[in-house]
Amino acid sequence: MQILEFSPLFKTIVGKMSQLSDWWIIRRYKKFFTGHKNRPRNYKNNPVTAEERKTHERMKRIVPAYRALKSDPEQWAAFLAEFKAQRRKKHGIESNPYAYFVHREMERLKKEGDLAADPSQYIQDWSLKKRK
Repeated sequence: MQILEFSPLFKTIVGKMSQLSDWWIIRRYKKFFTGHKNRPRNYKNNPVTAEERKTHERMKRIVPAYRALKSDPEQWAAFLAEFKAQRRKKHGIESNPYAYFVHREMERLKKEGDLAADPSQYIQDWSLKKRK
């Protein structure tokens, strides 16, 4: 794969191209990154789907469960031990306890009960997957 090289003008530019632009360029760690501001969602054209409602309901269950876990010192210590073990095992994929708890509980709720995910919503074209 060919590595693209920025023109000399873009090697020095950082920030927004214009005041009205939603895109910007940042240079960090000797690399360039681009970003953009998302526009507010138009709920008339893109209403909340059933899968999104399920995700909202899952989060309504997960956040209070996390707060209850954090308030109990014994369970919190056991959870932190589990979190640290997965960090060593996976080299830090989940970087903080809250993210790990949400990920773990989301996976559990996606597989069981009325909040289970609909697999037909996540059909992907695997032909685009990188080939060895």
